[in-house]
Amino acid sequence: MGGTFSTDTRWQIVDRRFKGAIGLFEELRQPFELAKAYYYGECLLRRARVREKIPRPFWERAEVRRQEKGTTECLQKAKEIFERIGAKIWLKKVDELIQLD
Repeated sequence: MGGTFSTDTRWQIVDRRFKGAIGLFEELRQPFELAKAYYYGECLLRRARVREKIPRPFWERAEVRRQEKGTTECLQKAKEIFERIGAKIWLKKVDELIQLD
């Protein structure tokens, strides 16, 4: 098999690693790192435009739900955490990403 991975396989590996990171940050009660993981996960998906290639991304339960225009559940969680902890610079980054949609 030569050690090559299909695009789908690579994204499945990335998906599992993000799930692990999110679980770890939740377990360690690290809200800032958790919010950054949600934010960066969304950035990567948008950058690669592969959201439709992943059967069930790490933030989904059944389907991507949008709370406001341009906001996935992933970005909404990041936004809520950044608001709660007062991370204004990161909150601005989330809002800028939302505006790109």
